[in-house]
Amino acid sequence: MIEFSGWPAGTSGLTWSQSAMWDLIGWRAPHDAYLNIPATIDVTAASDPAQVVAALTAVLRRHDALRTRYGFDADGEATQTVAGQGRLVVTVDEADAGQDTAATAMTVALDLGRLPFTASELPVRASVVTVAGRPRFLAMSIYHVSVDLWCLDVIERDVQQSLAAVLDGVPAPTLPPAPAPAEQVEHERATVTRNRSERALRYWARELRALPNEQFPAPRRRPDTPRYREAALRSEAVTVASRVLARRLRVGPPAVPLAAFAVLRALMADSPSCHFNVLTANRHAPRSRELVCDLTQPVPMRVELCGESFADAVVRTARASLNAYRHGHYDPRRVPALVDAIRAECGRNLDLGCTVNTARIDTAAGWRAGPTPTPQQIRRLPAASTFWWRGTHDDLDLALLFQVMPWQDGTLLSLWADTERLSTSDIRAMLLTIEQIVVEGAADDALGIGDIRRMCPGLLRTPDPGLVRVGPAWIDVPAVRELVRTALPAPDVAVFVRRRPDADATVEAYLVAEHEGMTPERAHEACVAALGRERRVATPDRYVVCAAAPDDRTDREGWLRLAVRSGSGRPATVVAPDPVDTRAR
Repeated sequence: MIEFSGWPAGTSGLTWSQSAMWDLIGWRAPHDAYLNIPATIDVTAASDPAQVVAALTAVLRRHDALRTRYGFDADGEATQTVAGQGRLVVTVDEADAGQDTAATAMTVALDLGRLPFTASELPVRASVVTVAGRPRFLAMSIYHVSVDLWCLDVIERDVQQSLAAVLDGVPAPTLPPAPAPAEQVEHERATVTRNRSERALRYWARELRALPNEQFPAPRRRPDTPRYREAALRSEAVTVASRVLARRLRVGPPAVPLAAFAVLRALMADSPSCHFNVLTANRHAPRSRELVCDLTQPVPMRVELCGESFADAVVRTARASLNAYRHGHYDPRRVPALVDAIRAECGRNLDLGCTVNTARIDTAAGWRAGPTPTPQQIRRLPAASTFWWRGTHDDLDLALLFQVMPWQDGTLLSLWADTERLSTSDIRAMLLTIEQIVVEGAADDALGIGDIRRMCPGLLRTPDPGLVRVGPAWIDVPAVRELVRTALPAPDVAVFVRRRPDADATVEAYLVAEHEGMTPERAHEACVAALGRERRVATPDRYVVCAAAPDDRTDREGWLRLAVRSGSGRPATVVAPDPVDTRAR
């Protein structure tokens, strides 16, 4: 039991990242427990659980976020209140001597997070995992509004430092003061930070305009039950091969598995580019590196497959990720209105369902330092990899979540996927193929995109024959025709895909208006309003209003001869809109 009083306390608003996570948890409630963050810390130096509790006490005192409760003020604004007094129950779980204690500790951590945190709880649940009464691991589950994955390294270091002091005879060790979330809230209110947010939102707008409406153009399949599956791969091969190739290309090691994912996804989507959200830690400033607080935010990123080799793709991915990270700190309240504005401008829904997270691997053991093996040695490493099915869920708002993270002194590749878009065999094949791409890229300087294509014939599906690519979009032309008919009071409608050698293909709608007030601009507004959530349809790029329909409705030239007004119907380029009220959940 940890009991405390007289510690620093106070109430403030939320940081930008905390605000987004708070809204997500509120939206997912009461099924938000999957967002809790498990953590395990090796405490084998201790001889008694009380020593671990004393060390954890010092960490709770140093970091406000670990004793913070969240709620609303009288105006309905989300707040965080740091507790100056309270108690935290720390349980003890005894593990069998013959078990893998690290795996047992992670199971305990996951069990601690099975239920959502309540408003009255501190944001930490903890247990000391022992063998024959001696501590082996401190297992925790932590509320995601309080921490992100970066924080786990800070907490682990502080626990180890405090534990060392306890073992040296200091019964109640103290740690130096740390930055507080309330200070980050004030920092985000400063003009210079608001200006950074504006630049980030302009970057968002550029990336959103290039985003397709459908990143999985293959024929749809009946989803499994449960619908969402998580596959996992523990792979030393990815650690070693990423380090070798990153050193050769002079890029950060996370760019290597990220590039393998991007190349594979682009090939699977029959696309020259791959689009996804990357999670950025936002720890550029020195003060932020000691701050225990959720600062992670998603930011859209695009990797173009312009070169012929995997090495080119790795370099391009490294540059694209650095650019994304530069624009990862922004006011999330501005994003929904911006997405809606770009959706209306482009006339299509935006497929934001793919996310990548390479959390904490930059500093993990083996990613930065280690020997350089031969190509033959690298190619033998996957034999030691372990694949397993790790989780299921009935209701997630994602198409694909690819994660690379440290795991029990190794590296874990995790892939959550919507089985409406990928079968379980596809999910497994994707993880194993990503590992194979990374390994071959490190072993063979000349690995080409064509070589990668030959690695995964089972994953390269022909797009749905009913779909046509128009710019970045995949569309069902009959569905577009039905959209126009539904949205507009027009007795006759024809939709054509116009292809020209010197420009992108466009979708043109020809219609007979029932009244004089019909203009291309009003037609577009009506079609956007009728778009709904359907992914494989888009509004026309151009609307032509005609006095009458030709005898042959499939004759585009005949429609043009009867045209009375035409135009794109698209609005002017949008800028980031003003914030919207997100208090109602």
